[in-house]
Amino acid sequence: NPGRRGSGPLPSSPRTRSAVKPLSIVDPHRSTATPLPDGGGTSGRHELMSLLQVLGNGYRHLCQYRCTEAVRNFRDLSREQHQTGWVLSMEGRALVEAGRHQEARKVFQEARRLERYRLRGME
Repeated sequence: NPGRRGSGPLPSSPRTRSAVKPLSIVDPHRSTATPLPDGGGTSGRHELMSLLQVLGNGYRHLCQYRCTEAVRNFRDLSREQHQTGWVLSMEGRALVEAGRHQEARKVFQEARRLERYRLRGME
């Protein structure tokens, strides 16, 4: 079709569809994703939903200025999930809002150490 923008196949074309892959957790410190247990089956989906629930609750508490609850939520995460730039920057924000500046400084320093490229949430 000469009037159509772009020269590639349409998104619904069979050549552009990809196979559904099992769920995985991306570790920012590794170059590959770690597959969830059971190849992304029920157990993996449950773990992922539990993780998202804890992250969402922490973020919700932060947005509602319930900073103590936000910090508690973020610190309830496993070490692997807690030691990420996003979680640490959210925890640092909650600590600043709660007036716990010395703790916040340490948390922001750790976030910066882990993810030097991260700028969002570091103001």
